[in-house]
Amino acid sequence: MKEVFQKAKYQLEHQLPFVLYRQPKSNSLQAFFMSSIEDVSTDFDQSGFCFFPFDQSQKNYFFHLKESIYKKVEIVDSELVEVNNESDTLIADNEDEKRKYFQLLAESIHLLKKGDYQKIVLSRPIRLSIEKLDAIEAFQKLLQIYHEAMVYIWYHPNEGIWVGATPETLVHYSSLNLKTMALAGTRVVQEGAEPVWRDKEREEQELVSKYIQQKLSSYSNYVKASETYNKQAGNVVHLNTDISARISKKDLQKVILDLHPTPAVCGLPTEKAKSYILQNETYGREFYAGFLGEINMHKEKSRTTSNRNQEALAIKQRRPETNLYVNLRCMKINKNECQLFVGGGVTASSNPTEEWRETQDKSQTLLKVL
Repeated sequence: MKEVFQKAKYQLEHQLPFVLYRQPKSNSLQAFFMSSIEDVSTDFDQSGFCFFPFDQSQKNYFFHLKESIYKKVEIVDSELVEVNNESDTLIADNEDEKRKYFQLLAESIHLLKKGDYQKIVLSRPIRLSIEKLDAIEAFQKLLQIYHEAMVYIWYHPNEGIWVGATPETLVHYSSLNLKTMALAGTRVVQEGAEPVWRDKEREEQELVSKYIQQKLSSYSNYVKASETYNKQAGNVVHLNTDISARISKKDLQKVILDLHPTPAVCGLPTEKAKSYILQNETYGREFYAGFLGEINMHKEKSRTTSNRNQEALAIKQRRPETNLYVNLRCMKINKNECQLFVGGGVTASSNPTEEWRETQDKSQTLLKVL
């Protein structure tokens, strides 16, 4: 594992692209190290790691497996940088940013009440100056704190360093089976108490769930949804519905690009909400609320067979899997400056003060490691 981190530092020093990541509930650290800075767009028929922006018209990146040094090692917690403080980190509000965000919230809620939109997801940046910020150390701390999240550090000299711990799956796909989730609504975790969900949050999550099921129904006659349940992500908890479908391999790329961006990070109607966001947010989202992850990576699956004369045999099969995650709870790092990205779903019943507080709560995911 130390060699992987040393290699990542080498890549940074020589301005060469790479990604380190650990998937949810995994004990394995995976890495792609690139030997050139050539820009390659995602090829959904090849194996590799993709990094997509919120706005699909902007550039995306693909680290091709055949053109990279790929590593997979077991994570040893004792070899990671120690996490000294897991309590909340308080930062002073930027009053100018707060005023702009409240104004945008008020304007958006007015349009929602008129019925122009069902939901708009608004976000804001939190800009911090931090001396001697070690992005790889921050990534190691995230590995220890957020075992349920997709944790990553991604770098390309064109885009800078991105670090995140996202709780949301966009697509898991293997052997014609696609799984995704409708994740929306946010409450701060209260130890020993169940979250109390308001109508606003239940409505928001139901809109996302129905939208995703409707999209998948265009490609499949076998779409199923679980009961809605609480899903914790760091210091906050969300409402979540697991959704699955049988999807043909030839349709996978269309499905992925059709689902992105979901109402959970954009709004409804989706295209109209996306246009509103791009025109009215006071900054560029870049890769925040985009997606990232593996495409067509082969995994070993164990299958047991038996007959009358032999004991059960474990047969390992290598099947390609695609595992993509929505890029939430993330930050961009340049030298001694970093920009955190936080947001939330706004409906006609939203309260601006509560929406602001929700973004503050979500910022704790990353503030804890800075």
